[in-house]
Amino acid sequence: MLVGLCSSCASSKMDRRDPSACRSSRLTTLAAVEAYFARNGRYPPHVADLTTEGFVADIQELVGDTINGPTKADGSRDWTLTYRADADGSGFGLDVTVAPVDGC
Repeated sequence: MLVGLCSSCASSKMDRRDPSACRSSRLTTLAAVEAYFARNGRYPPHVADLTTEGFVADIQELVGDTINGPTKADGSRDWTLTYRADADGSGFGLDVTVAPVDGC
């Protein structure tokens, strides 16, 4: 299994805001991806496959393979999760991008 987690900010910067929604979405996605693998013997090609096959009820703010955090008043996002799977289903990555804080 190949799981990649990347962040554009240091964790100390991320902890200054409320990271609970991002953390919860990431953990839910990881658990659903692993459950998909356990049932199918490969990782899902796309995040949307987790909903169509019943591993999660709904993924709000899903655009392609990116799960977006809540929209702020200026239209930007605090965080995004971007899923990518290997073509053969043998591995996947879940990239975490956190909006800059204080010049991060």
